[in-house]
Amino acid sequence: MGCAASSASASAPASALALVDFNARFADEYVVREKIGVGQQGTVYLCEDAETGTTRAMKETHIGVFGANAKRREAYCEIELLSQMRHPNVVRMVKAYQTSAEVQVVMEHAGRDTLLTYLVALDDAEGMTEEEKMHIKHELIRQLVDAVAHVHSRDVVFRDLKHENVMVTSDDDLRNAQIKLVDFGRAASLRREDRLNNQPPLGTSLFQAPEVEERREYGQAADMWAVGVFVYFLVTGQMPFEHTVAGLYKVLRGEYEPMEESINKHARNLVAKLLVLDPAKRINAAQASTHRFLRQ
Repeated sequence: MGCAASSASASAPASALALVDFNARFADEYVVREKIGVGQQGTVYLCEDAETGTTRAMKETHIGVFGANAKRREAYCEIELLSQMRHPNVVRMVKAYQTSAEVQVVMEHAGRDTLLTYLVALDDAEGMTEEEKMHIKHELIRQLVDAVAHVHSRDVVFRDLKHENVMVTSDDDLRNAQIKLVDFGRAASLRREDRLNNQPPLGTSLFQAPEVEERREYGQAADMWAVGVFVYFLVTGQMPFEHTVAGLYKVLRGEYEPMEESINKHARNLVAKLLVLDPAKRINAAQASTHRFLRQ
């Protein structure tokens, strides 16, 4: 299954090794402009192609002078999975390098706004009707579902859908918004029919599926629960579950605050088909992408 969620001591996948340019140096081809993000899996920099001036993002993972197995495998698995993605709403890898102590992955720059920061600006925007704003949010939902459907079609489970991993670019007036799904550091190769077993929760609890929280076996359906959370949030402006112990219990029971009758009935139906306690009864990404709410 390629980069499956297996033992960290396993070696880096051979297919990913072929994607790394060991004969070139990042510093010879790009100029770092600023640090734009730091996480457990690496540091992200805004950089510029020294020849063309194109703005890119570069994720640097420190693997140690001796190439620590766990960190090296994580970095190379991300390279392998990113190389499979060819979709306008999924970040595209440009090139990868390795030094004696770091793995550096250059990607297209997905903008500076997370979905949440963009939505705050959109809600505060003047000169735009509420109907126009809802139309934009509807389009963002469609793009997100299509992006997840593409990821799943590559036999990959993302495992970390959250606001911070959905970036948004738009015109200065916030119109023509386009999302980019970023950060495949926790993704894993997993066919639709396959499952991961007894894995600790990796994502954000507000988006985590019940089966993941309980350390039961899970698969691509766990991503669809997170998509359901996004749909609920974009349609209502509120999260279906609060970040508390009581909220966690509601997740484990599949109980969310009912959506108001004034909300589009097709939107309510889509959420009801996604926030389903039994993952076997949750609709998959391909089914969600053809749901009436997204095609109206």
